[in-house]
Amino acid sequence: MKKQLIATVLLACGISAASASTTDVYEAQPLSSALNHSVTLNGKHYLTTSETLLSGTTITDAKSGSTYILTGEVVAELEPLIDAREFAAAHNLKLVYVRANRAIFAAEASAELREFKAYIASLAGVTSTQFGIEIEGLEAE
Repeated sequence: MKKQLIATVLLACGISAASASTTDVYEAQPLSSALNHSVTLNGKHYLTTSETLLSGTTITDAKSGSTYILTGEVVAELEPLIDAREFAAAHNLKLVYVRANRAIFAAEASAELREFKAYIASLAGVTSTQFGIEIEGLEAE
């Protein structure tokens, strides 16, 4: 009787342990080997498949693995007395948005974004620039 009781208890414990292990287990996946170009944008390190950065290029955060898309825009902080509309017209830039002394300029679809950002940063009256990056459907600086 004792042997039968012990066998029943062990069987019950085995069933209980088996049912407790039904949680999903996720295995970390390495970043794609196609992401072989490292770039630093807005102070963070990203990986991308292309050496050329164009509007719509997908970039992957090197630390988190999160994926983002370059919007093709550059956010520029202008000196306080500069009118963004006049500035854009004077430098043949497409002004997308302006608020206070911050302006967003859009690049042509075929423009290399590092060159576009460098051009804007080199203009007199620009105090800082950042790439526009789309995060989960929202645009962010």
